[in-house]
Amino acid sequence: MQTYEHIEFYDIKMQKAISVNRANPKGMKLLAVKISRFNLRIVLPFICLVTIFACRSEKSQSNISGQFQSDTTKTAEVQRDSRLQRITIAGVPLFVETAQTDDQRMRGLMYRESLPRDQGMLFVFPAAQIQSFWMRNTFIPLDIAFINSDGIIVDIQHMKPVDESVLYTSSAPALYALEVNAGWFEKNGIQAGASVKF
Repeated sequence: MQTYEHIEFYDIKMQKAISVNRANPKGMKLLAVKISRFNLRIVLPFICLVTIFACRSEKSQSNISGQFQSDTTKTAEVQRDSRLQRITIAGVPLFVETAQTDDQRMRGLMYRESLPRDQGMLFVFPAAQIQSFWMRNTFIPLDIAFINSDGIIVDIQHMKPVDESVLYTSSAPALYALEVNAGWFEKNGIQAGASVKF
């Protein structure tokens, strides 16, 4: 810490220079008062300005962060949508994930806790034949439509979550099977005989 034996400052109010040293206690007291007033008049507004600037900066940073998160979410949605295929059933659009390999077909919608409202999973088989499904490790109530090689729904069945005691088997040879949220076909007025456009 530095100490000073002698300080001089100019008192604007009294229009004179004041000398402060250890031998002049009155000057020391006056200096303390002047510094105190200086602090209140100059330092306080400065602190207020710094605080306002910091708040604006933080708000701006928050907006940038929020915008970044929003952009990231939009990007994720675009990436997710790019993996979906749009099909129509009796003119009603639906976005589907496609399960074409044995592994994809075996896994299906297992372990998922939800399925977006207008999305589903389309299972594509190597050949049209009687197809069977079950609901092992599938937690979402689903409806399944079996579709023949001409793109016509041969039947629709309701499937109960995690019920392994029931096999859901197509009533006719099917090349495709389409799983959607339970009630989706009924809500959209779709029945057996409806045409699917891939």
